[in-house]
Amino acid sequence: MAATFEWDEDNGAGQIRTHNLSNCNWGNVDQANLDPTVEANKILIGENSYSKYIFGHFSGTYGQIGPNGKLWKSGGALPGNVYLKAGMTNTYATPSKTATGDGDIPTSEGAALAVNFGSSPENATNPSTTSNPAYSAFWRSQIQTQSGASPGSIGSQTISLKYDES
Repeated sequence: MAATFEWDEDNGAGQIRTHNLSNCNWGNVDQANLDPTVEANKILIGENSYSKYIFGHFSGTYGQIGPNGKLWKSGGALPGNVYLKAGMTNTYATPSKTATGDGDIPTSEGAALAVNFGSSPENATNPSTTSNPAYSAFWRSQIQTQSGASPGSIGSQTISLKYDES
């Protein structure tokens, strides 16, 4: 048997959870499954997107999730003056446009962010867990732009989460 995996996202002051995301689009609103073609959702040049709190959710039949959890951007090129920031955290905060303080997301598996797992994103503090369901820590992310950024889409970006399962 194997674990079933989905990406989930928490939003808002009340930490509203959306299961099984269809996309991870960043924008000018705090919303899961955001449509970037809606004018009000577009990130203004020189500003940041709302931060996102996304995490892995595991269910099904397995003995253990982890160790060796890693997260990185494995595909896609960002336009000039556009940056994807990322960090792993166990603390949820109401998403905002204030800079998160995270570094650029790693772009290779060798430099990937270490990912922990647990019975909730807040409790994902160990390299592995036998909890079922299980969760990764929050992957906090944000698009940050500078004044020289070109208008338009940033194109598709591929984020990879790698982990052991037994």
